[in-house]
Amino acid sequence: MHKAIFLFLMVKAIFTFVWAGWEGIAHDSRILAEVALNPDSGFPIPPPNKYYLCDAAYTRGYLTPYRNTRYWLADFRRQRALTKEEKFNHAHARLRNVIERAYGVLKARFPILKQMAPYSFSMQRDIVIACIAVHNFIKKKETSRQIL
Repeated sequence: MHKAIFLFLMVKAIFTFVWAGWEGIAHDSRILAEVALNPDSGFPIPPPNKYYLCDAAYTRGYLTPYRNTRYWLADFRRQRALTKEEKFNHAHARLRNVIERAYGVLKARFPILKQMAPYSFSMQRDIVIACIAVHNFIKKKETSRQIL
């Protein structure tokens, strides 16, 4: 059984919105469209002049890279960004890389997230939510220690 989890990552690797419970395989953009239109989801609409960073599959209303322009970090290793579109895409890719690393930290911290097949769908959903809650607690404690 496949499950789809939709997460938002905000400041200091703390997940601020989780939509766990989409059964089956679906692209993030499809889940986002459904969640954003669902008034009961609690989806946080960004304030004016703030945007969610998304990949090119997303549509209007989200900060996506320029299409048909260099994007991946490896593309910029040999030659720096030249145009304003390439500079934007390079910055976008660097930010997405931070987000992907945060997902990696979450999965490394909780290996159960990689192997949940024997559990029922509702149990999988609860495990994901619990892991994210504990992850956020740890990150908040780490952040408060750094401030002291």
